[in-house]
Amino acid sequence: MELSAMPNNFPKPSQWNHRHRQPGSTSRLRQLSPEQDEYGDQLPPSARVTAYDVTDSHFILPEYWPPNLKFEQLDCLVDPPPTLAYRFDVVHLRMWAFIIRDNDPGPLIRNAAKLLKPGGYLQWEDARFGSSVVRGDAALQVRRMMDRMSNASKHDFHLLTGPCSAGFRWLDQLDLHVERAEPALDVIDCQYKPWSSQFIPLCMDNFMVALESSGAALDHLKQVDPSAPTLDQWEKALEALHNDSRHPGGSQLYWLPVTLLARKSN
Repeated sequence: MELSAMPNNFPKPSQWNHRHRQPGSTSRLRQLSPEQDEYGDQLPPSARVTAYDVTDSHFILPEYWPPNLKFEQLDCLVDPPPTLAYRFDVVHLRMWAFIIRDNDPGPLIRNAAKLLKPGGYLQWEDARFGSSVVRGDAALQVRRMMDRMSNASKHDFHLLTGPCSAGFRWLDQLDLHVERAEPALDVIDCQYKPWSSQFIPLCMDNFMVALESSGAALDHLKQVDPSAPTLDQWEKALEALHNDSRHPGGSQLYWLPVTLLARKSN
């Protein structure tokens, strides 16, 4: 999980206290340090960034923490402790698509809002896995295998490339869910735009890594349903997709994004 937050006189960037929540990733938090070139001109040394995850297994070693960054454990789907309430100027959420259950992001939104000071900002980027792009024979072959895998699994792999489904429907209505939140949040901007062409290869690479990881369950799925692909078939299909995607006009398989910015009422 990622969350981010900042001190009293935000939006002035002189004293930011930034909270960052994201399932399973800490590399971006390093980039938020003033010592990192990418964000060094955006966050001053007085900014404070706290990264939260439900487990510490993804945390980098403390000796590598920049002076303005720390990592802590927190389950963001339950009420935050009183010591964290109203502490943060910005809460930053990323990649919750597979964490939310029952198509209801309400608990996460409410808990994030509780962390914000009045007038604080919620920033959110996520993957609309129910709204994805599938182009080319190699991509279609991977999709067919995902459909077969879904027949043997409670986790619906086909939802990643099919039309908007029950599992990810909330992502296509993220602004509506945020507007219904208590404490109240006012949506400033929400965009469901497709990726710019220059970002599609990077998005595909990230998607391919996630798909490759799903192969770990194939031995079990094959026992449940013989129609599921073998690990060898799955890896060869992904390799074919990767190779074909590198050619002009080649196959494409990737998810579409959603970005949101909201502000907590004063």
